[in-house]
Amino acid sequence: MEKKKINLKNLNRGKIVLLIAAGIILIVFSYFDSESQPVETPEEIVTAVNATDYAKEMEEKVEKIINSMKGVSQAHAVITLKESEEAVVKEDVEEQQKTQQEESRVETDRSVSTKTVILSKDGSDEPYVIKEICPNVRGIAVTAKGVSDVQVKQEIINMLSALFDVPVHKITIIDV
Repeated sequence: MEKKKINLKNLNRGKIVLLIAAGIILIVFSYFDSESQPVETPEEIVTAVNATDYAKEMEEKVEKIINSMKGVSQAHAVITLKESEEAVVKEDVEEQQKTQQEESRVETDRSVSTKTVILSKDGSDEPYVIKEICPNVRGIAVTAKGVSDVQVKQEIINMLSALFDVPVHKITIIDV
């Protein structure tokens, strides 16, 4: 099989102009294709929400479940939180782009603006909440009657550790 070498001297002017034009077209299309790629911008913002209600609700549930255990009564729980509850709200992202072309250079100005999506509900405006993130529990203290038995105390500690993903050394159970 014979190999042919392509030499620029062997190409006529028409073919050279055609190759240069094809190269310019590819460059121009790749430039405009990269401009059409979406700019990655955050679509959500996180705002803090009151965590006191969350802690109270969890304390009541813990007290209820411990009081339902055989031989345990008058349980009281205190739960401390690491941070407050968070709400993730929806945002609209607008992108504006201006392109100015001068002799040998192209200038592109991009601006991104975000607006929080607001819902009107019962005459009041509120941000549209996508999801709520519950705060992490820092520690748990429980007082109750009937928890002097080591096995009962260990069952309560294991249960609380599993429910709240808290290390066992941050859970205290005291018999009253």
